[in-house]
Amino acid sequence: MDDKELNETSGVSAYAEAYGSSFANLTKAVKKLGALKNVSVQVDQMNMVTLKKQLDDIQRLSEESLRLANFLAERTAAHRMAVSETDQREWTDLFRANLSTQRTVEGDFPQFLVFPIEIRVDFANDQVLINKKITRKLHPKAVADAVERELNRVYAERFNPQQFMKVLLRAFDLLIAEAGTNNVKTQSVPLTEVYKLLTLRAGSSSYSAVQFAFDIYRFRRQEERSLNGRHVTFGASKNRSGYIIPRQGRDPEVLGSLEVTGPESAP
Repeated sequence: MDDKELNETSGVSAYAEAYGSSFANLTKAVKKLGALKNVSVQVDQMNMVTLKKQLDDIQRLSEESLRLANFLAERTAAHRMAVSETDQREWTDLFRANLSTQRTVEGDFPQFLVFPIEIRVDFANDQVLINKKITRKLHPKAVADAVERELNRVYAERFNPQQFMKVLLRAFDLLIAEAGTNNVKTQSVPLTEVYKLLTLRAGSSSYSAVQFAFDIYRFRRQEERSLNGRHVTFGASKNRSGYIIPRQGRDPEVLGSLEVTGPESAP
C-alpha cells in the first residue's frame, strides 16, 4: 500500500488493516523499553557489559518507537472514520452487533436510540455523545460497551412510582381545569401537554422526551397505579406521533394521552 492509499483510508476495518501491524509493533517496542527501566542498577554497579547492552537496546528501541510513532501520527491524522455510506453502514452494523441481543436499536447513523439512551456520533469532533455524555472512544464496540454500561446504570436507578403518579395527576388537573371539562368520571389529556408542563421551568434540556417516556415505561411496570380512588392509564396515539414505549418481544407502543378514571377526573 503506497502513501497515497494510506492517506485516503477510511472506515473501521480499513483502520485495522492499514495500521494494525504498526500499532502492534509499537506496543511491543514500548513494552521492551519499559522492561529496561532497571538500567539505573547497572549504572550504580558499573556493570559495563550489561550497561552497554541495555543502552544499545534503548537506542534501537527508541529509534524504532519514534519511527513508528511518526508514521502512525501522520497516517491516523488523515484517516476518516465514516466519510461514505459504506463506512457508516459498517460502523452501524458493528455497533448493533456488539450490543446485547435483547437491545432494540432505533434510528440510523449518526443518531440512534437504545431506549432510553440517545447516541449521537460526531466524528467531525472525534466524539460520541451518549445521553449528552461525551466519550472519545470511536470504535463501535467501545461505544456499544459504553451504552451497555449506561443502560445498566439507568435501569438500576431508584424510581418512585407514587411520586411520579402525583406529578402526573397534578399536571392532569391543571390541564383539565384550563380546558374547563372537570367533574367527568373519565378524562384524557395529551401527553405532549403534560410533558410541556413538566418542563415549563427547567426546560426540555434537563428532562428530555425520552426520559419522560422512560419514566412512563417504569411506571407502567408497577401494579399499583391508583391514588385516592383515581386510576392512571395511558392511551395509544391515534396518529402514531407520541411517546414510544418498548414492549418485550413485541412492537413498541406509541402513547399519546394520559387518562384518569375515578369518582371525578379532577378534585
